[in-house]
Amino acid sequence: MVDFNHLPDELLMKIFQLDYNLDNLNNYSKVCCRWRPLIFSILHKLNCLKVDTHLTKYHVGFYDKIPFPYHGAIGKIEILQFMPNLKFLVVHDLYSPADDNGETGPKLRMVIDILTSVKSIKGIIFGKNQNEACLAEFCGNVEMLSFEHSGEFPVKYFDFYGYGANLKQLHVNYFSFELLGTFANFIPNLERLHLRYMRSSSTYNGPVLRNLKMLSLVNIGRFGFDGFRFIDFCPSLKSIFICLDNIYEFDVYQLDESLKNNQVEDLVMETAHHNSHNIDTIKKFLSKFPNLKHFAFRGGPKVYEILPEEFVEMFPKLVLLDVRGAKFIARFKDHRTRMAEYCKKVKRSIKFIQNQEDLDHLLPDDHLIVKELDFMKYCFFKIHSKHPKIMDPSN
Repeated sequence: MVDFNHLPDELLMKIFQLDYNLDNLNNYSKVCCRWRPLIFSILHKLNCLKVDTHLTKYHVGFYDKIPFPYHGAIGKIEILQFMPNLKFLVVHDLYSPADDNGETGPKLRMVIDILTSVKSIKGIIFGKNQNEACLAEFCGNVEMLSFEHSGEFPVKYFDFYGYGANLKQLHVNYFSFELLGTFANFIPNLERLHLRYMRSSSTYNGPVLRNLKMLSLVNIGRFGFDGFRFIDFCPSLKSIFICLDNIYEFDVYQLDESLKNNQVEDLVMETAHHNSHNIDTIKKFLSKFPNLKHFAFRGGPKVYEILPEEFVEMFPKLVLLDVRGAKFIARFKDHRTRMAEYCKKVKRSIKFIQNQEDLDHLLPDDHLIVKELDFMKYCFFKIHSKHPKIMDPSN
């Protein structure tokens, strides 16, 4: 049996760092006076707390290293005072049958205690919860926010409490442009928006989101893409990701070719294989971004009227073209050679990606929270469901 008393501090630290259970770390700190400062040294560096209230578990760690599933039991709130760099909170299963009283149940109270006692938290991710609206009051200072549904939470957060001015990142599922329009005045400083939405009865009519630089739109409806108009209300965009999941047509009447965005450098268009879209409409949309440098056209549509070379002609600053799964190159067996010959002819250097094998070595692991606000690294090459919910800009 190993005698821990004879292990050097460096080795003990490595052993402790393998355990991200907050309750265990708290217990280790009470073993002896030698272990206590070692544990506090570890806690001082940790920046993420994951809380699974259904299983009453805490998990702590670095947001890009926390393993799944959770382990252990609930820890003591008091130990959080030794975590001054705690920056992110991830909450799962906020409502469970064990909560007899919605707002005063012990599990909700546990999360409220964290939010009120830890002032350093800048980002919150709510999982598939049913009761996060009870916490809206305590989320006014966060800069990065992710939640799953457009239920009571946004109504309380924006309308009732008037929060949103501090928000720089918003990641939302099951929203609509109509609903976004009612809250947009509260988020003037928003820089990144990831919106998975279904089409509503009315389109977005403002206000202008002047600071928005990074946009991901995932349309899960079948009755037309109405994101063209919204994009025109975002004049500072630099990176756009569009996923047309089950859309059979574009709302062409929303497409204003005269409005150009010269700042957009990264654009992804991802469609389902069974969809067929008018290539002229697609070209009109692409013409709005004359300074595009990185372009991905993945999945469908079933069109053969365009060649990859045409994208190179369309964008004089293009340096990367990703066409994985695109149907329009299926009839050319020598597409890679063809593209190389074309680029040589026009004296252009284009990185051409046609297969997954072309970029597997470039893809970082998938995480809820990543260290950089980097669209190309964490979003461009990945499907929308693999996008991080929070991108930490401080790094």
